[in-house]
Amino acid sequence: EARAQGAFAPGMELITSYLNALPVRFEWPTGSLVGDSRSWLDAFFMQAPLTLDYLADEKYPHLRDLWGAVPLGVLLLMAKILFERYVAYYIGCWVGVPIKPPRRVEPNPVLEKEYVFRKGRRLNVEAMSSLIKKTQLTEKEVDRWWRRRRIQDQPTVMRKFQEAFWKCFIYTFMTVLGLVVLWDKPWFFNSEMFWVRFPNQSVDGAIQFFYLVELALYYSLSVTHFFDTKRKDFWEMALHHFFTMYLLFFSYCSNFLRVGTIVLLLHDVSDIFLEFAKMTLYAQCQTAPTVTFAIFAVAFFTSRLVLYPYFAWVPCFTFLAEHLDWYLLNQLVLLGFLLCLQVLHYFWFSIILKMVVDGLSAGEVKKDARSSAEEDTETEHSDVSSKPSPKIKRSAAALAALASSATATSPSSTSAASSSTTTSSSAAATSGGRKRLVATQ
Repeated sequence: EARAQGAFAPGMELITSYLNALPVRFEWPTGSLVGDSRSWLDAFFMQAPLTLDYLADEKYPHLRDLWGAVPLGVLLLMAKILFERYVAYYIGCWVGVPIKPPRRVEPNPVLEKEYVFRKGRRLNVEAMSSLIKKTQLTEKEVDRWWRRRRIQDQPTVMRKFQEAFWKCFIYTFMTVLGLVVLWDKPWFFNSEMFWVRFPNQSVDGAIQFFYLVELALYYSLSVTHFFDTKRKDFWEMALHHFFTMYLLFFSYCSNFLRVGTIVLLLHDVSDIFLEFAKMTLYAQCQTAPTVTFAIFAVAFFTSRLVLYPYFAWVPCFTFLAEHLDWYLLNQLVLLGFLLCLQVLHYFWFSIILKMVVDGLSAGEVKKDARSSAEEDTETEHSDVSSKPSPKIKRSAAALAALASSATATSPSSTSAASSSTTTSSSAAATSGGRKRLVATQ
C-alpha cells in the first residue's frame, strides 16, 4: 500500500487540484491509510466525511471483501453444470420436453465452405446465384439446405429448457434469500432510511453474504452468457451484466448497500416468471405459457418501471441535491449506471409489449420474441410437412407398379377383370350400399 500511495500520489494531487477549481467543494480524505485496514481505493470511493473509526472498523464494507465473490462464482458455475445435467434434464424428460436433436443435413463441401465463411448468416441474391451455379442445385434446394444447416447449429429444445430451469431456480433462491435478509430492516419499506447516518452505516454479515452471492451470480452469468443460447438481445444483455457488476462493486465500496439490496431484489423477482414461462413453453404446455407470461409482464412493469425508479432514482437524486458539498463523482457515476439500466428496461419492455400484442392477436404466446430459433424451426417444420412422407412415396410407387402391370395384361384378362368388377359393384349396390368398390385403371 505504501508503494501504491507513492505511485499514485502525483496523479491524485493533479485530480485534487482540478476538482478544487470546480464550484463543488472537493475534500480528499486526509491521513495515512498505510496502517489502517482500508486501502487507498476504499478512500477513493468514500468521499463523504469519514472518521478514522470508520476506516479501521471491520463492521463497514471493505474492498477486499469482494474477493470472496470469485470462489462463489466458480461454485455457481459448477452448480449450474451439475443442475442442468442431473436435475433439469430428467425433469424435462418427465414433463415431455422434446430431446430429439435436429436432423443433420446431407454433406455438401461447397455449401459447407460458404456457410462457414458467412458464419451462418442468410444468403443474399448474389450469393444464392453463385451457389446455384457451383452446386447445380435449384434455389429451393440451396435454401432448404442452408435453413436446415442453421437449425443444426442451434441448441435443442431440451438445452434451452435446462438453461431456463437453472435461471428460474437461482432467481427464486436469490429472491427468497433477499426477502429473508431484508424483511426486518427498517429501510425495507421506507426509502427515507437509506441515508440515515450515511456513510457511517455498518453492514451485518447477512447483507454482506447476500451482496457477495449476487456478485458471484453475475460473474457466472457473464461467463455463461457467451455459451448459452444466442438471442437477439445478446449484446444488450451483456451490457446489462456489465452495468450490474459495476454497480454492485461501486455500491459496495461506496457503502450504498441499502439502495443496492433493494435494487437487486426488484430485479430478481420478475425474472422468475420469465424463466418459468419459457420452461412451460419448451414443455409444450397449452395455457401455462400465456398465463405465466402475463404475470411476468405485470411484474416487470411494476418492479422495473415503477418501483425501481421510486427506490433508486428518487432517493439518489434527493441525496445528491442535499449533499452537493461532498465529492460529486461517485454520485454521478452511480446515477449514470442506474440510468443505463433504466434504458435497458424500457428496451425490454418494448419487446414485452410486442409479445403481448402478438399473443392477443394469436390467442396465445407461441415463441420468445428475442429468439429467432423458434421461427426457423417453425419454418423448417412447415417445409418438411409439405413434402410427401416416405410411406406416401412407397404407396405411390406401389400404385404405379400396379398400373403398369395392369396395362401390360391381355385384352381378354382386362375385359374379364372389368366384368368381375361390374358384377361386384352391382352386388354391393343391391346389398344396401354397405360396401363401395373403387376401381382405378
